[in-house]
Amino acid sequence: MLRFILSAGAFLALSACATGMNVHECASADWASYGYEDGVAGAPPGLANDRAAACQRHGYGFDHAAYWAGRERGLSSFCAPSRGYRMGESGEPYLGQCASHGEADFLAAYDEGYELWTYASAVDAARYRLAVAEGRRDEARRILVALAAGGFEGDSPERTAERAAMAIQTERAMVDSEIPEATAALRIAESDLADYRARQDEAGRYAERY
Repeated sequence: MLRFILSAGAFLALSACATGMNVHECASADWASYGYEDGVAGAPPGLANDRAAACQRHGYGFDHAAYWAGRERGLSSFCAPSRGYRMGESGEPYLGQCASHGEADFLAAYDEGYELWTYASAVDAARYRLAVAEGRRDEARRILVALAAGGFEGDSPERTAERAAMAIQTERAMVDSEIPEATAALRIAESDLADYRARQDEAGRYAERY
């Protein structure tokens, strides 16, 4: 299973955003609507406690029954397989919100989308690695050109020789090893991504099935 779940600390950090309910919001709160909005957003269940605590500080109560009924309706929308696919495709973490709302179908779609994100991320990482290697090669060559043109002002002969040795070593390492390896890794990553997309096209993507 490819999905990942946030740690308890991150989970609590997400729920903390609800503590900003002000006195006017608490006074006019439609708790069923708040619950529905939180459910549709896939907000962690701890948000209910944060909302209740915030309004209690302002002297207002919290309608648990209305909130949770609304949240259940919202989760029914959030837990659609198409939403799971989009979450996985974007690398968004799954927090276990759909445990009682068709989680098996949701997770099947999420995992498919997340696998696509994994392949796409590997391509991005390989491209970055190649760009860094090419940048180091180009910088080494600029240093060698500068040294050939007279060196750097204030450098001692020893420092000039040290710069030259380091630049030559870096340029050779990039050309002989790092750039070819990064190029090969990029080709493999791109091929893997293309193969996975072809398999998805053949089976029919979740985004198109729902």
